[in-house]
Amino acid sequence: EPMWRAANGRLPEAWKQPIEELADETRTLLNWATAATALVAKGKPDDAGHERLQRNLGMALEMIEQQYNLWAGWRREDKEGQPPIARWVTLSREGDYQLHCSPVSAAMVLRKLLWDEVDSVVMTSATLTGGGDFQSLAIDNGIPEDAEMVSLASPFDLPNQAELVVPKFPVTPDDRERHPKEVAKYLAAELDWDKGSIVLFTSRWKMEKVAELMPASLRRKVLVQGEGAKQKMIDEHLKRTAAGEGSVLFGLNSFGEGLDLPGEACTTVVITQVPFAVPTDPQTSTLSEWFESRGLNSFNLIAIPHALRTLTQFAGRLIRTSTDTGRVVILDSRLLTRRYGKRIIDALPPFKRVIG
Repeated sequence: EPMWRAANGRLPEAWKQPIEELADETRTLLNWATAATALVAKGKPDDAGHERLQRNLGMALEMIEQQYNLWAGWRREDKEGQPPIARWVTLSREGDYQLHCSPVSAAMVLRKLLWDEVDSVVMTSATLTGGGDFQSLAIDNGIPEDAEMVSLASPFDLPNQAELVVPKFPVTPDDRERHPKEVAKYLAAELDWDKGSIVLFTSRWKMEKVAELMPASLRRKVLVQGEGAKQKMIDEHLKRTAAGEGSVLFGLNSFGEGLDLPGEACTTVVITQVPFAVPTDPQTSTLSEWFESRGLNSFNLIAIPHALRTLTQFAGRLIRTSTDTGRVVILDSRLLTRRYGKRIIDALPPFKRVIG
């Protein structure tokens, strides 16, 4: 397997002694490199040899710090009642072993650096809740129990400005062969090709496959992320739509967050599938195990809130001003057939619903 992950973040008992020794030795090396860097910094700055030495020492110090942080994280005891650190090993294409260590939650860091240190904090965003529920946010960020939380309505007239469309799509996104074909077929038939639209994907492969399947007459109106610089593509899209021409952006997550396409630049947002977190990701897997070991449902606490936050961001590309109108289309039939579907649909912005 190209990756091995420590279940529940616990490394094998036999590894503990060598990890302790490596951590101690790397700490010694880090102390030496820090002292050497400080001494060299006091030398003559106009000497070319001195500058080269200082630069090389700086790079070495950074590498040693990374090594020490890894071993320190691997030997650290996970505190009872708190999510463990994810620890895993991967195999590079060259056959090298790469060792990794990462927190699975920001809660501990935020408690130490923020919640316990300051008098007050204001957190605000359009995507902090899942349908008015702050539970996932509170768990992820270790928010104190006495924090005040409020979900406010949008200043826009969303029910009259936009529609949320979830059609009875003939295939599910996990059908690798048929789903791209049906997406291309739907886009060719249903998009308003004389206006501006954006189609959002969770997979680069699927995005490029759908672009490849588009009819040639329509493909020339499609700008696919990765075929050029992002800003250049957006400028071209805005130029086309401002001139009254049709233009469609195909993009991944970075196009679904923070992109401002007001008016005719975006009258339809198509989301090709619900963007669930990758369940095999080592941090997500470790956190899921911790939730399950405590009798909690990790799908409801990780996958659903993540999908809701991302979907809300994606849907937010549509209505940018009080005069914008349009529709958000989700081509994922699981929203109509799975138990979680209604929960996700109900939690999305209050656009007029056109379901099934």
